[in-house]
Amino acid sequence: MVAGRVRLPAGALVQPTGGRTEQEHHMSRLDRLARQAEQKLARVRARESSALSGGQQARLAAATTVIVAKGTRLKSSPAAERSIERVWSEAEQSAAAELDAIRRQQSAQVAAAAEARVAKKTKGWW
Repeated sequence: MVAGRVRLPAGALVQPTGGRTEQEHHMSRLDRLARQAEQKLARVRARESSALSGGQQARLAAATTVIVAKGTRLKSSPAAERSIERVWSEAEQSAAAELDAIRRQQSAQVAAAAEARVAKKTKGWW
């Protein structure tokens, strides 16, 4: 046997969560979702169209087409420009709201875990 390694018998089942409790697994999932939401918000703020939904990308493309078509005729297109700004602001608000909801869920999970620890400690006290 090599030091530091444990050889499992053939067919032994290994816990898929890596030995973590269900609550720890759920919290790590929330951490991953929060990280993804933060990245999406950063991409929206950097005006990367890949961060937008399909419908938002279509609206952005339509407004851009109007701007290009009017630009070739040397005309301004304030409505299309406002439409583009509206798409980006809606996307940013949506991404920020999603991140906020995930963070609220994380804090509720932490509070529930703390309550469970306190309940476990007080149960053994008497």
